[in-house]
Formats: sequence, structure tokens, C-alpha cells
Amino acid sequence: MFRMNINHYFKTKFIMNKVEFLLIQLEGMFYLECPDLYYNFLNDGIDNHRFSDNSLNMLYQWRNGMKIAQIEETGKYEFCGLGYFLPYAEARAFQKQFIEDKCFDKDSYLPVIASLGGDFLLVDTKKKSSKVYVYSPGLLIDHPMEAYASIESFVEAVYECFRQKAYRYDEDCYLQINDELEKEITLKYNPMSAFWQGK
Repeated sequence: MFRMNINHYFKTKFIMNKVEFLLIQLEGMFYLECPDLYYNFLNDGIDNHRFSDNSLNMLYQWRNGMKIAQIEETGKYEFCGLGYFLPYAEARAFQKQFIEDKCFDKDSYLPVIASLGGDFLLVDTKKKSSKVYVYSPGLLIDHPMEAYASIESFVEAVYECFRQKAYRYDEDCYLQINDELEKEITLKYNPMSAFWQGK
């Protein structure tokens, strides 16, 4: 089935940019390492949302996050070392809560990744090329701190972490992380990241 999806993609897309290519490769990693995630817990993409950052559009056109309600209690199927890929509706709900609680100095931060411990990766939806920021009260990061230089570099770092085995799913689909290799790979693509430099 994965090959059929790839073939369909190439028939309908004559030109892929780097983000699209990496997302397709990442989906292949999920298919090979954790078929249960690939078949059952990734939502279909959405086409009716437009952000200033085209890479964010591509991310949600690829997949509208994960089926969080079905998996959050298990601790399985994490998208990356910092948590789960949020569906757009849940991301907006968190964003509205952040606004109500006056967490940030502007209202345009949208969480795209969330951990079970209350950590978030945020993007600025008003920017044409947003950095990806970490927000983690539990780690005493109460203001957005740069974690990735762009959505593209985030996707590339996640893909490379899977490819180089810094991330791997065990037989039960729990994400296993080699912390040192994760940091090394991520800093290669995000050398100015204050978060990863201090991790």
C-alpha cells in the first residue's frame, strides 16, 4: 500500500520541494518500523487551511496530525523526541487556551507538537518562514525558545534521527531515543538553536 501511495503522489505532483520529499521519506520510516502507526494512527491530510508559512501548509496537507485521543494514554507512537503531532483542531484549541491564559506576548503561536508532560513545539503562523520554538513550563522554559530554524529543518532533523537510528520504534511501537545522537543530528541542521545547545 505504501508503494501505491508513493506512485499516486508522483502522478499528481510533478515537482516536490524538500519538505514534501522528506515527509514522504518519513512516512516510509513509519511504514517500515511501526506499521500500526502508519495504518491506524495517522490522520489524512487537510487542504482547506492556509498559513503564511508554506512549509506548515505542506505539513498539514501531508497529515493532519495523529489520532491523539486513541494513543495518548499508551505513551506509544510519538512523532519525535518532543512528542506527538497535533491535529489542527487540537492545535487550535491549545492556541486559544494559550491566548486566554496570556502565556505569550502575541497570539500567533500555534503548537504543532505536544508531549504528555506538557511540552510544546510552536510555530508563528503570521510569519512566512517561521522558526519552531519550544515552550515547556516543566523545564522552566516559560517563553518560546528557538529549537529549530524552520519547519523544513525540523522535518529534516526528525527524518535524519529516524534514518540514523537516533529514533527507533521498538516492537511495541514505543519510541526509543539515543539522546546524544539526537542532539548531534539536530544541531547539524539547527546550529543556532538555543534549546539544543543547552540540552
